[in-house]
Amino acid sequence: MAWRASGFLLLLVSGRILFAGEDAQSLLGQALKQIELNRYEEAAVPLQYAVQLDPALAIAHYDLGVCYFALGRFDAARQSLAEAQRLQADGRFATYYLARLDLLEGHIEPAILGFESLSGGPPLADELYYLGSAYFRKGDFELAGRSLSKAISRNPEDARAHFLLARVYRKLGNEPEAARQFAASERYRSEDQQRARDILACDSAFAFQPPDAALARCRELLDGTDPTRLVSLGIALAERQLYDGAKTALAKAERLDPENFEPHYNLGLICFKLRDYAAARTPLEAAATLRPEHFETAAILGSTLFTLGDDYGALRLLRRAHELRPGDEKVKTLLFEQLKIIARHLAAKTEYAAAAPFFEEALQLKPEESELHIDLAQVAAELGDSAKAEREKALGESYRRRP
Repeated sequence: MAWRASGFLLLLVSGRILFAGEDAQSLLGQALKQIELNRYEEAAVPLQYAVQLDPALAIAHYDLGVCYFALGRFDAARQSLAEAQRLQADGRFATYYLARLDLLEGHIEPAILGFESLSGGPPLADELYYLGSAYFRKGDFELAGRSLSKAISRNPEDARAHFLLARVYRKLGNEPEAARQFAASERYRSEDQQRARDILACDSAFAFQPPDAALARCRELLDGTDPTRLVSLGIALAERQLYDGAKTALAKAERLDPENFEPHYNLGLICFKLRDYAAARTPLEAAATLRPEHFETAAILGSTLFTLGDDYGALRLLRRAHELRPGDEKVKTLLFEQLKIIARHLAAKTEYAAAAPFFEEALQLKPEESELHIDLAQVAAELGDSAKAEREKALGESYRRRP
């Protein structure tokens, strides 16, 4: 409940009056201190009352919009940012966040217009990366490549830009350049020194502070609107089995930057480890689309689909994982089991011609499986191939007799 009295704003919370005698500028100052610590929920409260006291204070509308953006309250963010833009002739920062909202909500053309309006002026943030992302989603890979190349020339250590540019080159059929950009992305991710320092500080907080204080400190360091830091926060929390907080941070990063592989993969991995396979599926599928060559994603998604009973989906991913790492025994065994399930299912439906290749592929993985040789012999007999039936039956009997 709030009242105006003698020119001051009074806010009654649990019987206690807050902000009595405060003016808009002092409330703005309080909020900025909270924003510096990534405490967006706490910052939003004084900002809400600052804009009531002084509706023409553009910076308060802007900061409130940023808080709402960081909290995932996108409708409220758009309203505040649009008001900031209306009040401020050169509202470039508001334009940046409004364009990001358009991109988040799938409004590609308005997002492109917004980011392009910023690209000609002084560098603002990572608008060139997001412009490249917008062009990528539109399917205009040439323009996406130009924007991302400019983003890299401005910030050569932006791992996200290298990764997305690699995907652009792959779409354009330039595999050597794609490989070079993928390698650069991995290199810069591992060399992100500031993030490494923040993660170390987060680890130290958990080592020397009570859990609640440590969690607050980690959020101060890594929470906000930067997807890369949010991924670090999610991983740090997951390592301490704080899974709800980890999933929240990763889901936020996933939504803020859908072209970023890491939040999709790590969110799927956490759900997989928690045996929530239905929840793991969507982020892992997104990760597999972004990095089809990533063995761990293919293997975990294949296992997830196997558990969910999606036989042909699991087969596709397990085959890919086996191709990427043929020596992995867990994947090999799971692929064998999946092939056996499909083969026997088809044979049970008397679809013998369809079943035979699956039996044969399974036996290439584990030729000592005597029962599968017997199954294949029966299939061959049904197909009228008596020679193959005799041969497979003999192999099956031979493997049965072995110790």
